[in-house]
Amino acid sequence: MYSDLMFQPTAHRGRSRRSAPFHLAAFAGALLSLASSLRAEPPTDGPASEPPATESPASEPSARPDAPATTPSDDKAPLARAAMRVYHLRLEGDLDCTAMVAAFRERLEDTASKKCGKLILELSGDRWRPDVVRDLAFALRESGLHTIAVLNDPKDHRVGAGALAIGLLAHELFIERATSILTTPSHVAGELAPEPADLERATRELSGSLHVTLAPRGLESLAWMVADPTRETLEKPLYIATASAATPARLTHAPPPSLTRGKPPTPVVKPPAASSDHGVTVELSAADLESLGLATPTRGLANVATGAGTRLAPVTLRVSLDDARAKAADLLAVADRALAASDKALDLDWPRDPNVSRDLYQKAAAGVTRDLDSAATALAALESLLAEFPELTRTPAPGQTTIAGKPSAYAARWKREAQGRADDLTKLRERARLFASQ
Repeated sequence: MYSDLMFQPTAHRGRSRRSAPFHLAAFAGALLSLASSLRAEPPTDGPASEPPATESPASEPSARPDAPATTPSDDKAPLARAAMRVYHLRLEGDLDCTAMVAAFRERLEDTASKKCGKLILELSGDRWRPDVVRDLAFALRESGLHTIAVLNDPKDHRVGAGALAIGLLAHELFIERATSILTTPSHVAGELAPEPADLERATRELSGSLHVTLAPRGLESLAWMVADPTRETLEKPLYIATASAATPARLTHAPPPSLTRGKPPTPVVKPPAASSDHGVTVELSAADLESLGLATPTRGLANVATGAGTRLAPVTLRVSLDDARAKAADLLAVADRALAASDKALDLDWPRDPNVSRDLYQKAAAGVTRDLDSAATALAALESLLAEFPELTRTPAPGQTTIAGKPSAYAARWKREAQGRADDLTKLRERARLFASQ
């Protein structure tokens, strides 16, 4: 049983074909009469137009008794499924900004233009936001693609619970054998969400969908820990109780017997270190996910989506707050250099000194045009960047420390950084205008 956030296979239900004999006879007679009238019509002049190609109901997969189940979204894209092309997308980095969602939707539109019916989605991020993960999952659901998620971080071999949540809501989930899940309260970037109310709603929706996914395996307790590990509090750690002939693998507070002499079993969910703290630490290896029946370990992608059709070249999508922050710092530096150069060139007395030629003032004004335009371009780019990444204003501005910092203080500093330079630019432009009028 699946929620709206999942990609639920829905079997087509047959329809009753029984009807009254009188209605069948009347309908058959009408068809014979229509066919006779059509045969009696003379052909029209000119070349006959080719009738549009159509598939008979018997050729549709849903009409065959042994046809695999499809989703309603699949029915909306028969060409994509018939083409059997596989789109390969790598989401590189953390899932902590809304710009990632917009870029991800554009990639999904690209899958439609390439008539792909399946998507291999590689996930590698550590930090994440519940609202961003929810929106990514909704976008996948709306795409109608058969999604195969692969958890794979070739750098530190660890991914966060946000990536795991998307994988659990996909049709299939694989994990590189060397990769594990590691999530602590610090991995949830809730402080970056501009609207606390939406973050709360997103967490509930994500937790609810995961609950429905995990409940059939008796693992519903994992749902909230994955959706938001900052909220859950445990008194005792959780371990994996291995499957038996009677029961599947499950989570339990009772430590299982150690398989390694002298080494205690490792819990997969740990309570906070101090009783006053909140949140849990979730750490699951590829073998753990396999034992719980949640993922299939793999080495490489050779065994993923085998026989699914033509696999397109991988596309890497990286939308990073760290990259955006570095770009913002560069834009501020460009504006600073241009403003400093303009201020130095316009360092002449005003009102004009009668002993200084008018030509000198006019040349000074003409000489700063390029620098002032450069500063204006950099500040406009900074404004666009902050609009695309509103989360930046909830992080320290360049040169600002995180010590005793909070989002409101960060936002005020970003505003001063941008507005202060814009004011300097306005003053220098006016000064250059006065000089040019001499």
